[in-house]
Amino acid sequence: MKRSSLTPYTPLVSSSLRKDGLPDIFIDKHFHERAAVSGNRLGKLSRIAQLLSVLFLGIPSSVYAQDGVENIVQDSTWSTDTVLNNKAWVNSNHTLENGSSVSFNTQLSSSVNRNYPKIVGQTEGVIAILANSADKPVNITGTANGDGKLPVVRVTNQGNEYYRIVDMGSEVAANYSIASYGENALIAIRDVNLDLDHVAEGMQVAKGGKITVDNDFIKITADHSDALQHHALNAQDGGEINIRSKSVELTVSGKSTENNDPYTVFSSGIHTTYGGSIKVHADNILSITVDTVNTANDYAQNYGVYALGQYDKAGIIDLSGKDFNLNVSGSTRGSIGLVSAPYGQNASLSAKFENISITASGDGICGTTLNALANTFASGINVQADKLTIDAQNGIVATTRWGENTITTHAKELSVNSVDSAITNWSDLTQNNTASTNIKVAGNDITLFSEGYGVLSDVRNSDRNTSLIDVQGDTRLTIKAPYVAYSFSGGLSGTGEGTINLNTNGIGRTDLNGGIVALHNSDINIGLNTADSVWTGFAQDARTDASLTGAINVVAKNGATWNVRSILAENDRVDSEDPKSYLTSWHSVDASRIDMTYEAGYQAVDIGTLTGRNTTFRLATDIDAVRGEGKGTDQAIVHTGSGNHAIMVESAGDAWKVEQADYLIWHKEKNGATSTRLGVNEEGDTTVVQTGDLSFTLANRNQAVDAGVYQYKLATRDALDGDGTEWYLKRTDKPSSSTDLVTSLPAIAVPGTLWWAQLSDLRKRLGEVRYGAQDGLWARAITWEDESRGLSHNGFHQKVYGLNLGLDHIVRQDEKSMWLIGGNLKTFHAEQDIQTRAGGDGETDSWGLNLYATWADWDGYYADFVLSFDHYDQKMHTTMTDWQRVRGDYNTYGLGASIEIGRMFSSTQDDEGWGAWYSNWFIEPQAQLAYYWVKGKDFTLDNGMQVSQGDGDSLTGRLGVVLGKKYNYGKNRAEVDKRYAQFYLEGGVKQELAGRQHVSVNDVRFSGDMGGTRIYYGAGFDWNLTDQTRLYAQIERENGDRYDRDYYLTAGIKYQY
Repeated sequence: MKRSSLTPYTPLVSSSLRKDGLPDIFIDKHFHERAAVSGNRLGKLSRIAQLLSVLFLGIPSSVYAQDGVENIVQDSTWSTDTVLNNKAWVNSNHTLENGSSVSFNTQLSSSVNRNYPKIVGQTEGVIAILANSADKPVNITGTANGDGKLPVVRVTNQGNEYYRIVDMGSEVAANYSIASYGENALIAIRDVNLDLDHVAEGMQVAKGGKITVDNDFIKITADHSDALQHHALNAQDGGEINIRSKSVELTVSGKSTENNDPYTVFSSGIHTTYGGSIKVHADNILSITVDTVNTANDYAQNYGVYALGQYDKAGIIDLSGKDFNLNVSGSTRGSIGLVSAPYGQNASLSAKFENISITASGDGICGTTLNALANTFASGINVQADKLTIDAQNGIVATTRWGENTITTHAKELSVNSVDSAITNWSDLTQNNTASTNIKVAGNDITLFSEGYGVLSDVRNSDRNTSLIDVQGDTRLTIKAPYVAYSFSGGLSGTGEGTINLNTNGIGRTDLNGGIVALHNSDINIGLNTADSVWTGFAQDARTDASLTGAINVVAKNGATWNVRSILAENDRVDSEDPKSYLTSWHSVDASRIDMTYEAGYQAVDIGTLTGRNTTFRLATDIDAVRGEGKGTDQAIVHTGSGNHAIMVESAGDAWKVEQADYLIWHKEKNGATSTRLGVNEEGDTTVVQTGDLSFTLANRNQAVDAGVYQYKLATRDALDGDGTEWYLKRTDKPSSSTDLVTSLPAIAVPGTLWWAQLSDLRKRLGEVRYGAQDGLWARAITWEDESRGLSHNGFHQKVYGLNLGLDHIVRQDEKSMWLIGGNLKTFHAEQDIQTRAGGDGETDSWGLNLYATWADWDGYYADFVLSFDHYDQKMHTTMTDWQRVRGDYNTYGLGASIEIGRMFSSTQDDEGWGAWYSNWFIEPQAQLAYYWVKGKDFTLDNGMQVSQGDGDSLTGRLGVVLGKKYNYGKNRAEVDKRYAQFYLEGGVKQELAGRQHVSVNDVRFSGDMGGTRIYYGAGFDWNLTDQTRLYAQIERENGDRYDRDYYLTAGIKYQY
């Protein structure tokens, strides 16, 4: 039930009087507004009525009775939901019980001049809740219902006759839903939520007025399309707003038409004007959306949060809480997230949250002192968060012409995604050249992305001004942009200095992708602090034009890398004819790399000063190229240097010159510096012949460069184009790693070993074919490990796995002899370990077919004939001296033929009808001759080395003997059980009679052969498991010239039918 001390429709007047005793009706041109009043003008009758009411009726009030007033509600209590159309709470206390709500439906008023910047010049408007007396604070309190929900005060303008789009030019009324005006005038709202929906303005304080709110949520939607300037929260002229809520949601939007003055479309979520203070703490979330549109052009000014210090009153905004989401749009560049601007007094803006997200079609964060009224006053922005994300045309911007300008951001995780620049400092301090601009960005993980500039510093026409952009990522700093950093200072005549520091604290990882340019008295300092720190891009310190000289200084450590990229666009070059990078100084604390092989084409760098130790220059070179910058080698020029450093030269596959014409490093030996000279002796070893301040050695393995067939060493000579020392390459007679690779695996080597192992003798292939052989299917698994020499001093170690599947058929058999024919499919996989100085590996996959015929007679003689076809896929890899992998592959085929003969002698013949193989002990001499031919194939390694292989062949003879014992299940021919078991030992000698092959590497011929004598020995068994099934297995070793086999294991099974 509503309780009120007033009677509805009672006309009231204000008790405030002018000096002459007349009512001060709006004479102050501010917020002595009518409460819930229509837009009619004040007439003489109304003024007389007001005066009479004050003089004779003595009715106290804090608003003026105007034409159209329906009701003003004084001190009241509500326990149920109530709707107040065209009514207001003015200088009175109100209580909402049990979660009840009060809704105000107010009208808009218009037609009063409000041209920028006189934003406070209103003389008309509508306000739902008003305090304008320090003696009469407005206290609005509430109690929650049983569900814990607090009461709600709702205000709306929607649906009223003035809530429509009209062309008002530059005129608009002040229509604030909640306003406090006057020194110490107070509105205190506690435990009552606020929902200001579809209103012209939100909360307003001025002339020292105050609003405090402590509740669960505040929702303000200021979307009146008629208004040219409106805000959700506005503090001006010393007013204060202090909010603590769980959730604060502010939305400002609408469309306005203004052709004449682009500044009149001016909207913001939170704003201070003529000095004011706003503090908002959101336990859960602060959400601000601003999107007003000037339908006439793109000049609308939209600000998420705007701290403006004016006329001796500081503008202060302090925001805090858990999450802060800010979205500003409506114009291409005039929509800014956070703004601080001194305009006759200091301005400061602070935002401290766990998570901050800023999206703006203009600047994300902007501190500015451009206006002359800034004078010596300062702008300060401080943003702190666990996670800060900015997505804007420009991320963080400081624009300075008069006063000090400081922007500080700190976040554990900070990300800026921008179009023009991620961080920008622009200053032109002609009027106040002692001021400074500072942007400090710090955090754990910082990521800056831009389509234009990562960090941009432009300090113009200043003599003493200093500008600093300091970006420090304690864990990681990532910047990706066409220009990672660009600094220009002093204009064409000034001496002002701009400085950019990127991770110079020496802690976090640095990941930079883009060019760096420093012009005219500007400094860019970079710290590459960790092993995975990388800068990929070009450098231009403008030393080619002394009038524009700037400095780019890098401190690198722990193996950090600069990947040098080309300066493709002439506009990016200080000298359009000079494409190389210019770096002022490079200091290597312990170890670092400058890599000029990152992209195709030859790169060059010019380093003013090289200091520290263990900088490794990674270079690509064409040793055979003619001399000339950019024609055949990556190059570095060092003007002043000291310390011991290294050169890593990329390996190549096609060099042939004895001595390189061009240089790798040129030390100009300025400022009295000298170089360490090197010499190459007859053995190709590098020796020091003179000691100097700056020295280089090869960082390649064994201090040798793989280039073509041979290796090259580093050497020095007097510079051919000026003073100083050159480092260049000179050939040795040692074969390169690639040469070792291809000569280790010639076409005959691997196929030859596979052929011999899978062929071997009859017993290994088929087991015992005598003793009543029958038609059948058989399978055999094979594995072995061996070692073979190549064409020169090198070779390979090999592991092989294979499988045979075959079919036998008895074509003729009687008591005196038999003929068996058959065929088998075979497949093998081999893995090679190359045994060279560089090492390496290979793989061979083979498949093929054998056709065979075997004859045996009753006297123990036998003969075995084999024809073979094999296909090979060979792959090979090695590591060159620059630790780059090189690979090659080819496929080929081989043809082979073999004949083996022998005779078994038995120790006993218990039954003559069985023949010689019915025996308990036996000895069997053997002889074999085998020929194999492999087609030579040409191929190219992926480093460009050309390999041509001639055909290879092998002719091998073998003499051997087998000694064994046979156990029969049956005692004689009459026995039904014909099964047996046989065990044996074997040994013999092999002689390679051919085995020659040649390989040409870049037209340099290498020859060799597999010739030599080898012995072998082993053991095996053959077991007739059932009448249809036989098992057999062997184990063997082999040693000799150019070949050793550690072990050979095979096991087979045959099913007879």
